[in-house]
Parts: sequence; structure tokens; C-alpha cells
Amino acid sequence: MKRTKRDNLTKKEIGKAISFKTGLPTIFLDKFIEDIFEIIIEDLNKHSIVKIKNFGTLKLLNKKKRIGRNPIDGKVYEISPRNSVVFRPSKILKLKVNK
Repeated sequence: MKRTKRDNLTKKEIGKAISFKTGLPTIFLDKFIEDIFEIIIEDLNKHSIVKIKNFGTLKLLNKKKRIGRNPIDGKVYEISPRNSVVFRPSKILKLKVNK
């Protein structure tokens, strides 16, 4: 599989790889992959945690507002509250990556 210059794996590349292995059309797989991501995002917003067996856990963190500093000029800024997503890989994924 040919990779982009930044070596990021895109949804299109995932669709092409699955299409190559299964013979399914890439148009169908692109929509399928989009739907998977939508389901994960909806579930994260609803329950703030998504566990995918043998892959890992996605968890939504609510970060409170805080004070931050610009390290160059030392100016103080208020960092607004936000949501952040944390991924923790499963033991099986860690084992497969570290073979």
C-alpha cells in the first residue's frame, strides 16, 4: 500500500486495503468506514467511553478551563474548557505491535 508523504493512514487507504483483500467496491467501503467513525463518535458523546475488544478503549475527557503561559514571552492566557479523546490500547494490540 502506497503511503502519503507524512505517513498518515487515511480512511481512503483503509478502504482500498479492505477492497484489495475482500474484492468489495471501494465506494461501498468508504461509506462503511465513514459510518463506523460516526457510530464511534456518537457513542463517545453519549457514554464518554467506547471499548473495542482486542483493539483498545477510547475515553472522552472533560478538561476544565485553566491558566496557561506562552513560554516565549511569558504572557498569561486562559485556556477554555474542552473535550479531549484519549486512546488506551488493549494488551493484545500492544503485544501485536511489539512482536
